[in-house]
Amino acid sequence: MTSIVLEIVRYTVPSLVVFLTIYFLLNRQFRQQMYTEQLRFGSKRREKTEAVKMQAYERLILLCERIDPQQLFLRLNTGEMTAREMQQAMLVAVSQEFTHNYTQQLYVSANLWKIIVLSKDQIMGIISETAAQLQPGDPAVRLLEMLGRVKTDLQLDPLEQAKTAIKNEADLLLS
Repeated sequence: MTSIVLEIVRYTVPSLVVFLTIYFLLNRQFRQQMYTEQLRFGSKRREKTEAVKMQAYERLILLCERIDPQQLFLRLNTGEMTAREMQQAMLVAVSQEFTHNYTQQLYVSANLWKIIVLSKDQIMGIISETAAQLQPGDPAVRLLEMLGRVKTDLQLDPLEQAKTAIKNEADLLLS
């Protein structure tokens, strides 16, 4: 009986040692492959995220350009508009441009988005305050002239501040 048990142990122990060695080696290899795949996946995801964020920064720079009062005037002026009509058209255009780019806030910091919103609000305020100084029947070009003077009198142009903030955040992403 003891010889049978010894015989079983003699064959079983080496088999068990070989099995455990193979198991641990394969398990280690599998974990290394999983880690490598996670690194690769994370790198690809990061690249895609960076690309989407850069597109958001580009769109927000374009938003700043498109809501600039001089650019609005060039796009909206029909030649026969009054200052009040131009004011209304500008305010609608700013609102539409902002709404069109509203989802970009998903890709930028909360602080940057606050700066964008503040800049938009300041531009709308500048347009409204400037137009309020004119007579309702004044030509639209008069509004443009006054907006140009207001812009040169500003110590800090809200759109330039927004563009600088966008560029700074984009630089952080790229570095």
